[in-house]
Amino acid sequence: MKMNPVIKQQVLTALRSGEYKEDEARTALLRTKDDCYCVMGVVADVVEPGSWCDMAEDIGGYRHGDGGSRAMPTSTCLSVAGLSKEDARGLIHKFDLHPRMNFTQLADHIEEHY
Repeated sequence: MKMNPVIKQQVLTALRSGEYKEDEARTALLRTKDDCYCVMGVVADVVEPGSWCDMAEDIGGYRHGDGGSRAMPTSTCLSVAGLSKEDARGLIHKFDLHPRMNFTQLADHIEEHY
């Protein structure tokens, strides 16, 4: 699937900006209670920045949007970004699993492959 070119550029800029703290613990949360993000959390924040919902303290993170989860952006967000759930899962795995990519490496990967 080809990403929406406007959203893609915004995501690339966000990932390279240093403004988003990476979730070094790789908790599989889009956004932690300490405002650390995984790659899809950055995508969600670019596409729908006002769509974060508080989660219970024991989970330690935020849910994205009405009907979203703590680990995957809403279907609307993915559609606007031009990403399938399979694309999103692939990017999450590149961030969470070995060998782990940091945000700069992920930006390069997205730029080349999406």
